[in-house]
Amino acid sequence: MSITIYQILDNLNASIPALNSLVTGGSVLLGAVFMVRGIYKLKHFAEMRTMMSSQNSLMEPVVLLMVGAILLYWPSMLSASLETIFSTTSPLAYQASGYGENYDVVIQTCGNMIKLIGFIAFIRGWLLIAKYNHQGAQGGSNLTKGIWHVVGGTCAINIYETWQIVKSTLGV
Repeated sequence: MSITIYQILDNLNASIPALNSLVTGGSVLLGAVFMVRGIYKLKHFAEMRTMMSSQNSLMEPVVLLMVGAILLYWPSMLSASLETIFSTTSPLAYQASGYGENYDVVIQTCGNMIKLIGFIAFIRGWLLIAKYNHQGAQGGSNLTKGIWHVVGGTCAINIYETWQIVKSTLGV
């Protein structure tokens, strides 16, 4: 019995929804951790404020709370990002091309893997945004990288629409 590359890709494509669930679970867990850290930092800020310490900033706990809330509710944040960029709340599904079943399996699997990478990039972008306040001079670059990860992840999640926009723009 020989296994073809198309069967391997089909099996990989079947496991991607489970990986998406894993990424979603990790996001919720990270969101809860960031919320707890933000509340702890806010408590620490309030205690230090009563001692008149001017070294603390309210920015770090607020950013941690914001990113924690976004990671906890990232599916709704993702739909808001998709609505902003593509005017639709759900990513487009791959539509058969007419080039043959093997071609469709390859393209659909590649598209689903790019979507998974987009999910991970979207979450990583928010993690970089949460980290920018700790880094001093590097903070600005982490903020910029985080924003680009969020935008790039959103485009990767809706890869088929992004490809249509690139094709229309470049006239391919």
